Amino acid sequence: MNRHLVVLICWSLGGVASLMGAEAPPPMRAAGFDVQSLPKVVAPLDMKRTPNGWPALNAQDFLLWEDGARTASGDRIVKFRDSDLGLALIVALDASGSMNGRPMAAIQKGLAQLVSRKRPADRISVLSFADETKWETHWDTSEQGTQDAFRNLQTRGQFTRLYDAVEDALTEFSHQADKDRDFPIRHCLLIISDGHDEGSKTTLGQLLKHVAASRVRVDTVGLAHSPVWFGSLRQMSKAGFGESQAAASTETLTDMLGHGIDLLLDMPAVELTAKNLSKDGDSHRLGLENKAAGLQSAELLVKLPDPFWRTAKALYGAAAVLTVLIVGIFVGSRSRTPTRTNTPSPTILETPVPSPPPLPPPPRAATVAEPGSRVMRPISTTPSIRYSELAPQPATAVKPARVPTALVQNPTATAAASVSLTALSGPYAGMRFPITEQEFWIGSAANNHLCMPADEGVSGNHACIRTEPPFRRLYDNGSLNNTWVNGRALGQEVAVIQPGDRIRLGASDFLLETNGDA
Repeated sequence: MNRHLVVLICWSLGGVASLMGAEAPPPMRAAGFDVQSLPKVVAPLDMKRTPNGWPALNAQDFLLWEDGARTASGDRIVKFRDSDLGLALIVALDASGSMNGRPMAAIQKGLAQLVSRKRPADRISVLSFADETKWETHWDTSEQGTQDAFRNLQTRGQFTRLYDAVEDALTEFSHQADKDRDFPIRHCLLIISDGHDEGSKTTLGQLLKHVAASRVRVDTVGLAHSPVWFGSLRQMSKAGFGESQAAASTETLTDMLGHGIDLLLDMPAVELTAKNLSKDGDSHRLGLENKAAGLQSAELLVKLPDPFWRTAKALYGAAAVLTVLIVGIFVGSRSRTPTRTNTPSPTILETPVPSPPPLPPPPRAATVAEPGSRVMRPISTTPSIRYSELAPQPATAVKPARVPTALVQNPTATAAASVSLTALSGPYAGMRFPITEQEFWIGSAANNHLCMPADEGVSGNHACIRTEPPFRRLYDNGSLNNTWVNGRALGQEVAVIQPGDRIRLGASDFLLETNGDA
């Protein structure tokens, strides 16, 4: 089911005024509008709990605005979990030295519980921050890959760039919603930190304005022996219509994280029936008002689903093109004069693909990594998966998509230097593996050039690094847990890699280095 793209065009006057020191913001806001089941409209609400839980709401007090006209009152109030809508949640956690030891152990345990409680429609991503921000998991990470990432969380760095990390999280919500029409409309950010910021380029004032304009709910959990910096966390939660809590102990922190998604799923949503809207594929202005609760009409531009006739027309057109192609291929094959040879006939492809380069000879001294030892034992078999199955990228063909982080600053020098993979974490931490072959295979099976049987998250023939001067390209071979480059999942894309890039397979992190690096 396609979901609409929501673009913020106008923010309520009360929310903007609050950032300038004027009146307090209204106690609730509409987080967005789901219009996939028109005339039914569902509006999730951002609000704070009372000491007795979520406040009692009257559906009749809510009024729907359609293109500037007040048209309908609410039908009923439901819990968000009962609306069949998905939730997108980013957990931003402090990974600086102040979180070392018991706090990080409590965070790891709480995150594992949180992910286990999510529904199939929910999407969760985890971002850690210290000297820099790092995506520990992304939206398409498998549950096993997510749990592995949590187990390997470690503190690092000397600074705490909190404001930059929150800015990156807000930008990610917007980017993913623009890219993926099925991305949930309900966006929530959970921050775990002591509130201290050191080294961010983003100021607190800039960040609060972005939070208020983004319609991302921001909840914060403060963790420190002395909450001297909790004020910034409270300001973020206020601007993001969320809640700010302090964890008095590591046990409390684990419980807050483990049940954090339940809090979000129990938030109220109002269902209404539109009077003038229909599935026309155009954009319309929708707003929600509740004067009894102080909710002012903040209009959003909402793109409605395409009408049936437009969808059917597109399907008929695609079917017609496919029919012509099939008929053309059949007629063309009948008109050829068959030739009898001892070699099989070439496969006819709908899209021309150049022939792959020949496979290199079997490796003479491929290595297998032995945990706890720097001794490599030789193997002599070649990978069982051919390079042609990876659809390699030739110089003259249409280039496959690349991950955004794979940028080449000096492509001429990239492949000129001899490079190695240095394991930073996982079973082989501290070991260094030279990339000695033009086609360098990595996996848990014995026929790889880098064999990793001790890492349970690595597939048999997991990935391949192919040197094609002046480039090196990294392919994922349909592995179970994906291959990651600089924090982003590779999937079916191809990454151009260079020294300094971080590559993750299973529970192992590698740094691509020139052989002269210390």
